[in-house]
Amino acid sequence: MSSEVLSLWRGKAEDASASGREAELSMLLRELDDAKASQKARFVFVKGPQGVGKSHLFGLLRTAAARKSAPVFEGGSGRDARRTFGLFAPIVQELLSHLGQDGVPAARLAELARLVGPLTKATSAQVMENRRVELYDAVCELFALAARSSPVFLLPDLEVADRASLELLRYVAAVATTPGAKAGGLFVGALRDEGTLPSPLPEVLAKVPSRSLPLAGLDVEGIRAYLSRGDVAQRLLEATGGNPEALERLLDRPGPSLDLFVKRAERLEPAARAVLDALSICADAQGLGTLQQAVRSAEVAPELDALVQGRYLAARVVDGQPVYRFSREADRRAWAEAMPGARRAEVQREVAQALAASGDVISAAGLLFELGPSPEAVALSVRAGDELSARGAHEDAAALYARALTVLTGGERARVLDRMAQVLAGQGAWARAARALLESNRLSGSAPKVLLAARHLVRAGRTRRVEALLPRLLQTVETRFEAEAVRAELQLVRGNTGRALELCQGALQAGENLAPAAAIGLRNIMGRALLARNETREAAELFALNASVADEAGLKDLGALARLNRGVAAQKLGERDAAIAHYRSAESHAVARHAALANLGALYYDAGDFELALDCQSRALQLVARHIGPKETAHVAVNLARLHHFLGDFERAAELSEHALALA
Repeated sequence: MSSEVLSLWRGKAEDASASGREAELSMLLRELDDAKASQKARFVFVKGPQGVGKSHLFGLLRTAAARKSAPVFEGGSGRDARRTFGLFAPIVQELLSHLGQDGVPAARLAELARLVGPLTKATSAQVMENRRVELYDAVCELFALAARSSPVFLLPDLEVADRASLELLRYVAAVATTPGAKAGGLFVGALRDEGTLPSPLPEVLAKVPSRSLPLAGLDVEGIRAYLSRGDVAQRLLEATGGNPEALERLLDRPGPSLDLFVKRAERLEPAARAVLDALSICADAQGLGTLQQAVRSAEVAPELDALVQGRYLAARVVDGQPVYRFSREADRRAWAEAMPGARRAEVQREVAQALAASGDVISAAGLLFELGPSPEAVALSVRAGDELSARGAHEDAAALYARALTVLTGGERARVLDRMAQVLAGQGAWARAARALLESNRLSGSAPKVLLAARHLVRAGRTRRVEALLPRLLQTVETRFEAEAVRAELQLVRGNTGRALELCQGALQAGENLAPAAAIGLRNIMGRALLARNETREAAELFALNASVADEAGLKDLGALARLNRGVAAQKLGERDAAIAHYRSAESHAVARHAALANLGALYYDAGDFELALDCQSRALQLVARHIGPKETAHVAVNLARLHHFLGDFERAAELSEHALALA
């Protein structure tokens, strides 16, 4: 199909019957109707090569959904502007505006707007650790609040989305597809299925319950329908004057080859070629300000207009400002490859510096580091990593830190390793976080770093490595008692409850002035050891003491965990009312909520309070799906399936069982 004909096809997105995509649109509208009827989220992934019509189908769906009064929210394309969380940032802003008009209380919306602030900029200089979950949950709540209007969410160009967006997509999809989730609507993602897909997109495609919609070229009926459109006939008339021979030449003419594009562009004036040079360096679209600085000229706007009119470039509006890129990705690559090496390096450096000056240090760092690990490139990589880690984009931040660490030495290397450890811990990569801390310790000795590494290694199950670290920690005054807690935890993990009790008691007796958090940690290990020995009454007394000390010290999370443990002890003692009271108290804090609800569900089930049991177990399933992991989610889903089966709701039980099986 010639480029002229292709542009005609993309020109209108109103009538599916006149575009040859009525079957695909019909399928998407059925999915939207099913999502509305079932009040459950539906996912469809549209796949196909470049130019096959994915964007055109999005336009058709947008128009058809509007006719059904279904709101449409569209994400940002990585081809227009590759930004951190760029896929979700436009959707979130539109959702906040939509929900404000839909009756959601202003106070709640203001709080959600605060929580999702890191989607667009860093709101703190510190690494976002626990707050990343708050960010993800706030985004999920916005989707859930919008679900009552059965919206359509369009997610374009997933194969070029940034890693932070794909991680958030994985989280949103896991929450939205969990049985009983409040999320709803139709999620439609589009991607080119050519080549290797970036992580974690293959996992999302494999694990999210969804339908796949592959797009191929139009068949004969599709072409006939397309040619029957009035606007197509009018433009063909304008292009050929109605001359049949001219029409034949238009259809017979092959699309412009890459050589023809380069030769055509080489005839442009130097100022126009300089703009093409700058835009060919990276696949991202660029704005006027960046291009002015990159080509060092204030007279770029007329050149851009001429290049767009000549179909060398395409223009889009992002955040209210025009951005520009090559009309075809193949043309961009061809122009970049035709540039001499020295010229390409010069332009790449100028573009990187222009991006950095505009505040886009993330893109700038990548471009500059490709030219070599210069001090400027390393500094930009660290700066970009700091910005990303403060916004919760841990995976991208880790990649930038790793790049900088190939060059850094001394104190600055230690600082970046510390930051890297925080980022890895935020991802749950405990062993790698521990390695980063231990290397940092070798550069700038610090016993607290070793202690934190030991705790990470306990969580990773690397007990022998922990044992090797403990002697030094036990001999250091500032870490002695915390190290005893780690040693006791090791003994408890190995089933040596007596030794764990002995170590904790010795540490508590020796450390009369222990910090409240350290003392609570030791007594918590003792309580768990006593529970394992069926000395439940003694364990309950320790947990009660922990709750009291935590309250006095203002340690809310530790207090919630202590109340959760008090509930476990009371449940084992058969003190049902006391257990419920403790679990209800612990439920008010996020750190203990999922476990408290799961235990409450079991208690209510045993007591025959099935409605309360269903409520608690369902809420526990949602929380575990968000914050814990697939194994634990499957366990809670199985328990909830058993409850539904007992109550005779076999369809719901089957749905939950299938969900658990898919996660196993």
